[in-house]
Amino acid sequence: MAEIAYSYSEVDNPLPRKRERLEEEEEDGQTYEQRVEEFKNLTPRERKVAELRKKLKQSRNENRKAVIEEDQRQHDPQAEAKRRKLEYYEQQESERREMEEKGGDYEKKKLLNTTAEAAEGSLKKKEKKKARADSSFGWEKFGTDAQYNAFKKRQKDSGFSKEEYDKKKAQVEAKGGDFYRDADYLSYGQDSQAISRDKVNGMRRELDKVFQRRKEFSRRRTHLEDEDVTYINDRNRKFNKKLSRAYDSYTSEIKQNLERGTAL
Repeated sequence: MAEIAYSYSEVDNPLPRKRERLEEEEEDGQTYEQRVEEFKNLTPRERKVAELRKKLKQSRNENRKAVIEEDQRQHDPQAEAKRRKLEYYEQQESERREMEEKGGDYEKKKLLNTTAEAAEGSLKKKEKKKARADSSFGWEKFGTDAQYNAFKKRQKDSGFSKEEYDKKKAQVEAKGGDFYRDADYLSYGQDSQAISRDKVNGMRRELDKVFQRRKEFSRRRTHLEDEDVTYINDRNRKFNKKLSRAYDSYTSEIKQNLERGTAL
């Protein structure tokens, strides 16, 4: 009777005991459950206790795994996406190994299951990724493409109307005027029309958005009073910093010679 009470008390207690952990550890390359299978002379009661211990161990491991996953989801919102991404890469790697073992070409097989639209989208994505990598240093920020993209984005926020633009262009050209004026245009303001209040307010709202974004995403940096002033505005200061990071290691000696007056 004492043996029965001891066995059931072990099963009801979810905490691993020292004796139970020692029994579950590997011994001579075999676990406790594997040794039980070899003991044919076990009584039904002992087999029942071994099965209960095995189930208890499995449930304990599953509970621990579930708790860890739940904690990761709470502290990392991207944990589920990372897990799915990891499973996807593991599946791809497994299929690749199987194909290589059979002597086939995994990339060709993968292309057979890819539609033309998906292949085109993947190619565009790679090209954009390469373009971002090439412009990661920041030179493209001051390029014409970046300025044009920023202009198009600001047009959407300011309420630009292509129909109204074409209408005004046709009116100016109908009067014999030049819609695209240059620096030598002498009749400035003669054929212009009054800008509506809605357009002015739209431009003002767009400028307010720009100032608000700059205020939110900019962080204060320490201003050094003794630093040489080599810029004319804040934007030029940032650009000069990029130049300094790239070329100071090559031009520092030339700069020092110019300051000392010993340059050739």
